[in-house]
Amino acid sequence: MRKGILSSPAGNQPNILAVKRTVEKLHALLDLPENWNSYGAPPIRPDVIEYAVRWVPTLLQRRTPEPAVVPTARGGLQLEWHRKGVDVEIYVDAPDNVRFVAEDLTAGKSVEERLRGNEQVLATWLTRISD
Repeated sequence: MRKGILSSPAGNQPNILAVKRTVEKLHALLDLPENWNSYGAPPIRPDVIEYAVRWVPTLLQRRTPEPAVVPTARGGLQLEWHRKGVDVEIYVDAPDNVRFVAEDLTAGKSVEERLRGNEQVLATWLTRISD
């Protein structure tokens, strides 16, 4: 089994269509020029894109929907989901600087953590937004 950011249970396969579409969106970010937001934003860092492309298959398990892919004004990217009254946002500012924020709007619970060491916490939140 492939290792990545999140360990998946045996038999849980990636959502191939969601992975394909997400990887296409990630690669499209490479086309953003300097000042893409008209406020001086740099291009999205290729190493950030490469890092995200490598772990998306472990992130998007069979029932995980495809995320919105959003460039950030600092050259990073964000993956986000807003479903079932839950918001999950993953910020990749650099390959060694990944964090996530998750909030259950109905229960009033939230978490903000660096990814390293909190992979299982993120996996639990992604399960909440999955079909």
